[in-house]
Amino acid sequence: MIDKIRFHPILAAGADYRLNEHFDLSVQPTFLYYLPYRKVMTYKNYQLGLQGQVLYHF
Repeated sequence: MIDKIRFHPILAAGADYRLNEHFDLSVQPTFLYYLPYRKVMTYKNYQLGLQGQVLYHF
């Protein structure tokens, strides 16, 4: 079971924009780096992503 757990560094930076009194829009580009695992390199070592959120304030 413990051999199924792997750690990967991730880097993200984001920006928030206030749409109005109750809603915010948040966007975060991300970069994930996969550490080598058992010398098997059949996958790409990195992943780029984009996360977005709509936030509501009470």
